[in-house]
Amino acid sequence: MPSHSKTIVDFSGKELTEEDIKDCIQQLREILNADKKFQNVRKDDAYLLRFLHCTDFSVHQAYRRIDDYIGLLLEHPEWFATGSPIDYKDLIDQNTRTILPGVRDRDGRRIFVSKLGEFNVSRMSPQQSAKVDELWLELIMDEPETQGTGLSVILDMKGYSLRMFRWLTPSNIRFGSRKADLYPCKELVYHVVNTSTLISASVKLIWPFLTAKLKERFHFHFDDWESLHKHITPDVLPPEYGGTGPELNFKKLNQWLYDNSEQVYENLKHQHVGAIRHKSQ
Repeated sequence: MPSHSKTIVDFSGKELTEEDIKDCIQQLREILNADKKFQNVRKDDAYLLRFLHCTDFSVHQAYRRIDDYIGLLLEHPEWFATGSPIDYKDLIDQNTRTILPGVRDRDGRRIFVSKLGEFNVSRMSPQQSAKVDELWLELIMDEPETQGTGLSVILDMKGYSLRMFRWLTPSNIRFGSRKADLYPCKELVYHVVNTSTLISASVKLIWPFLTAKLKERFHFHFDDWESLHKHITPDVLPPEYGGTGPELNFKKLNQWLYDNSEQVYENLKHQHVGAIRHKSQ
């Protein structure tokens, strides 16, 4: 059983012991085992803890979240990654997103940088973009501390173009909102930087499709680094975000992902096999 770096409190406000956490994991596993459609869904402790953390250890809600998330995968498989990071090397090597290594924000969340404004839309579709995101997140989502705190996402819009704006179809926005709501992460917080007039138009288009809970997770900093630093200390940020940390070294960071290709592949394989069997029941 992994150790936890912070106090875990459930939906009722009760502080959970290690034994309480084990009991929740076992209860969730038993519920899934009792339902034939979940026979082949991943049920190891780390995977179940993703859903327990993001539902404040409500076993019933975690079960529903798994059911809904697998259902979304079955409904839109083209938006979910299969295979290993090596299979997506041409997309990953476009150097548009990464995880800052070994650092966290002020609340202990991992930090994911997505340079949306630099996406080459002629070489990447919205579905492929979602798959690359998933590969990076799969690298860290079994970490106990990350499961207990969540993820800070820096959305860097520098260079955002009209071609990217055309990705914002109603169907794409609806899917993105649903996946963000169902993704098994304690808390996803978005920090939007380097915005422009075109970004303002995009936000107006997207906003009606977002849930109230998701809207609360967005922070717009423009290019005000002091505003960003209230959430993420400058010592962990690269200079391009007003920080004193190292420059982004995409070659090195991408290699970190490739070095973990086997584990990422195994995690995604079990998720997809479980989903397929889920559908056949």
